[in-house]
Amino acid sequence: KKATGSFNMSFLLGQAMYQTPLFNGKGYLAAGGKVGYLDKTLGSTGLVPDGIRLPQYNSSNVKFIYNFNSQHQLSFTSLTALDGFVLKAPGGFGSNDPTKEPLAAVAGASVAAGQGFRTLGLRYTWTPSTKFSNRLTLINYEPFNNTNVQFGSLEANFRASAPYIGMRQDLVWNPTNYLKIDLGTEGRVINYNITGFSFRLKDPNNPAPNPYDLTNPSFE
Repeated sequence: KKATGSFNMSFLLGQAMYQTPLFNGKGYLAAGGKVGYLDKTLGSTGLVPDGIRLPQYNSSNVKFIYNFNSQHQLSFTSLTALDGFVLKAPGGFGSNDPTKEPLAAVAGASVAAGQGFRTLGLRYTWTPSTKFSNRLTLINYEPFNNTNVQFGSLEANFRASAPYIGMRQDLVWNPTNYLKIDLGTEGRVINYNITGFSFRLKDPNNPAPNPYDLTNPSFE
């Protein structure tokens, strides 16, 4: 088949996909992506308060397959996704009229948060007959979350992730029309990480901590 490509667009999401055969039909490459532009459409109508950036989203996927012959196949897959949100309250502390500014209580504060994941997979499939197949899959998966908060003199910034790398084996044997055997094994190494910095109230009994006081700060 000839290489094919397409592009599809909607009000909130744009997406594209491309696929082409390779190596005289022994393999193929497929790639696609999506981009959300809610902040460019609804965000530009004036209905969203100043300082708020509506969520942004993007994702990608790539798949490559190569057939050495009818029994041996190798494939590679990559998947990613990311979305984020930003809020920056307008004005400075005490400079707004609470009856007119809905965000006056947190004026000057900013919050940026995002999450996503990345997946990479390499797979070898052996199919010596129509009744037997075995797959070996090496996979690396990493979900993550980023947070950045600033309020007066206070600032917190951290990233949390829980990546793992694993090896999986899936065997399917169909010796007769009345018997099917599935056998699988899997091993994973998981690593949980939280990096960054935060703040805390010095005196938990303080009835009115002031995040803007730099002379005698209420937080550390």
